[in-house]
Amino acid sequence: MKPLLSTFLSGPTVPASESPSVVLLNVSGMKCAGCVQAVERALDEQMGVMSASVNLVTQKATVTYQSEEIAPEKLAIALTEVGFPTQVESSASDKQKELDTQTETWNRLKQIGLASVLVVLSAIGHLHQFTPIHIPVLGSLWFHWGLATLALLGPGRSMAIDGWQSWRRNRPSMNTLVSLGALTAYMASNVALLFPQLDWECFFDAPVMIVGLVLLGRTLEEQARGRATAALKALMNLQPAIARRVLHPNQTPIESDIIPVEQVQVGMMLQVLPGDKFPVDGVVRLGQSSVNESMLTGESLPVQKSPGDLAIAGTLNQSHAVVMEATRTGSETALAQIIQFVEAAQMRKAPIQGLADRIAGYFVYGVMAISTVTFLFWAFIGTHLWPQVLHTTGSAVAHHLDSSGLGTIAKDGC
Repeated sequence: MKPLLSTFLSGPTVPASESPSVVLLNVSGMKCAGCVQAVERALDEQMGVMSASVNLVTQKATVTYQSEEIAPEKLAIALTEVGFPTQVESSASDKQKELDTQTETWNRLKQIGLASVLVVLSAIGHLHQFTPIHIPVLGSLWFHWGLATLALLGPGRSMAIDGWQSWRRNRPSMNTLVSLGALTAYMASNVALLFPQLDWECFFDAPVMIVGLVLLGRTLEEQARGRATAALKALMNLQPAIARRVLHPNQTPIESDIIPVEQVQVGMMLQVLPGDKFPVDGVVRLGQSSVNESMLTGESLPVQKSPGDLAIAGTLNQSHAVVMEATRTGSETALAQIIQFVEAAQMRKAPIQGLADRIAGYFVYGVMAISTVTFLFWAFIGTHLWPQVLHTTGSAVAHHLDSSGLGTIAKDGC
């Protein structure tokens, strides 16, 4: 344990020469690995940016840049302009971030609730295809048209808007692909519904299912993201917010006043009462007490502290009041360095994750290209090479459905 403590307490090393600056940005609006690729590309295009690493789980971007060429605020503005609202980590209050997270979670729950109702109604409307149960209203095409319309205008609207904006900026995301598939199925089904002589099938259930499943996946992803950051928040909560400054160190009884922990300076004498946490790293100068250091060492048994012993920020004073002299404050404390190491580990990407993000940047283009080639092939070449497909497919499907007792699918096309 001593080598570990010496690592945290040794303090950061500052090179003699000036080094590039590093800033942490809070990025919102990222939904998939394609969004990560788009954010990284937007950051790399900025003058003065040397490297950028974006983490989808923590919704943060670590940017190494030349401070004389560009300011962090300009990086945040550049990302906001391309559709990813961004704030510099130091300028975003914890309370505001918590409120934004709660608002986003509430909106997502409302959307997943509406989407779930639509999915259940769509499934009930198809019961007559698999069971003897038949509900006339729920089984009609116009009812399914209404469900699909509500799905696209309600929970699917934000996907369509974001997908269109991403496409317009030449940075298509998964929302582009999802909304394109849902809208294509919806429009083709509308044509089939309004012009039954075309003998097309309709797929009004496709937009409902697509929107519902995508929202379900993103809700599960949000829960996983919350679990991933819970440990880091627990570490941050170990940092005391106040300290008791000793007013007259050489007088008894000891008098103290309460100050924010940010105002503690090296060499300041602080009083720590039983039940309080040590606000900063320091050395015990007066008194003896047992201290619970389990947050740092994992050992549940308290450690006896006497004058001259080291006290670590975040550890709990248990038995008696002591006076300590502050030796490390702010980001130099052991607890602050542990938090920095955890944040750095969360931001660091595994090689396979970096490869996945690069592939995701071209995934949407690849799917659209394959879809276009497939359509053009069957529209102009495939039907000429195999003309029997146009004449046999419909009757073969209808015969198969009738033999399976599902002939109603061929009749209503849904």
